[in-house]
Amino acid sequence: MNLYMLDVDGVLTDEHARPNDEAIALLARLAEHHPISMVTGRGAGWLAQNILGSLSEHFLTSPPFGNPVCCAEYGGVLFRWNGEVWKHEVNTDFAPIPGDIRTEIKKRVKNIRGVFFDTDKQIMVSIEAEHTLKKTEPDIVTNGLTEAQEMLKAYATSTLGYRRTTYVCDLIVRSKQGAWMDKEYGAHQVLNRLTGTPTYAQVIGDSLSDFQMADAFLQHQIPFTFHYVGDKNSPELLTHKNNGKYHLNITNKRYAEGTIEVLRSCLQIPA
Repeated sequence: MNLYMLDVDGVLTDEHARPNDEAIALLARLAEHHPISMVTGRGAGWLAQNILGSLSEHFLTSPPFGNPVCCAEYGGVLFRWNGEVWKHEVNTDFAPIPGDIRTEIKKRVKNIRGVFFDTDKQIMVSIEAEHTLKKTEPDIVTNGLTEAQEMLKAYATSTLGYRRTTYVCDLIVRSKQGAWMDKEYGAHQVLNRLTGTPTYAQVIGDSLSDFQMADAFLQHQIPFTFHYVGDKNSPELLTHKNNGKYHLNITNKRYAEGTIEVLRSCLQIPA
């Protein structure tokens, strides 16, 4: 049994977070014969509206293999296809960030240029870059994210931590078992909910944090290939060490177009 596990931003979307219909349709075709899953830091509302809704249309006419599991908020919110709709549940392993902290951060973010408060998150708090400014005014975005990061540091405790990725600053929660919210945690949530153990996994991602999904397969001793569809000019990612550890396949095309390349190959569709 081959498992396909994907990030979402930059994998099923372009660099501006616009979903790619062809990539989603190919993933739906693949799902007819293989278990698929997604692990993202995105909120449940965005994931349901932009990705899972399109998959639902395909699944109702061509049912997927098993009951696919997808994670929003790094596994803080879980979706599972029940044969008719995506059912979602909030992971009780996490206590949501208190409302007073959330409200205070939202108010403070209004005074920071280049970023916005993500109202879609239920467990964690995220401050994201304004997509329209990434290319036109990148310095404003960079400065805004730096200011947001410094602000979130002040809220860090033994159970709340902050993280900055390329275009997002997060205030994350430690689980009752002591694990932090990240893509490795989300990948474990998927693997724990599968019927049967995969014999191989195809992992598709575009950033350093996506290697965390592969770390879960290393722990479960499941062989895999990591298909990298992100920026080729990323020397900190595309190292000899990472290639040996994560079995990298670097696609010819980038982002969702790279994902299409991988999915077409898996479906044996001629280039």
